[in-house]
Amino acid sequence: MTRVKLRLSLLALRYQGWQWRSSQVAMGFTSQRLEFIPSSTIPGMNNLNSLLNQLEQERRTISAQLERLDAALSALGSGNRSGRGQRRISAAGRARIAAAQRARWAKARRQNVVPINSPRRRKMSAAAIGRIRAAQKARWATWRKQQKTA
Repeated sequence: MTRVKLRLSLLALRYQGWQWRSSQVAMGFTSQRLEFIPSSTIPGMNNLNSLLNQLEQERRTISAQLERLDAALSALGSGNRSGRGQRRISAAGRARIAAAQRARWAKARRQNVVPINSPRRRKMSAAAIGRIRAAQKARWATWRKQQKTA
C-alpha cells in the first residue's frame, strides 16, 4: 500500500472514530495501537468539513513533497530517461517491420497482402525423439524402484 493510500485510509478511520493511542513501554520505548473512541470524545471530527480540510492538507503536503522530488531529480539530470541505453533493432527485425507495414498498405489499398516470412522452426528427427523418450522412461523406472525400496 502506498503512503498516500495509507494516509487517506487512516484519515477515514479517524473520521469513523478510530484513533492511535501511544503508551510507554519498558526502557523508554513507546508502542502505538489503534483504539475506537466514540465520536463525542474526538474534537473536531464530528462533521465532514473537518475531514475534507484534513484531506486537502494531506494533498498539499504530498504535492509539495512531489515538487521537491521533481526538483531533486532534475538537479541530478535524470529527466525522463529510464536508465537504458539506446536500443538497436537487428536487420532481420527491421525487415519484418517493413514487411508488416507493406502488408498493411496493401490491405488498405485492397490489394493482395504480401506474406511476412517468419523463421522456420527446427524439427527433431524421430530417432532423437525416441532417444529422449527412452531416457525419460529409464529415469522414471529408477525413481519408481527407489520409491518401492524406501
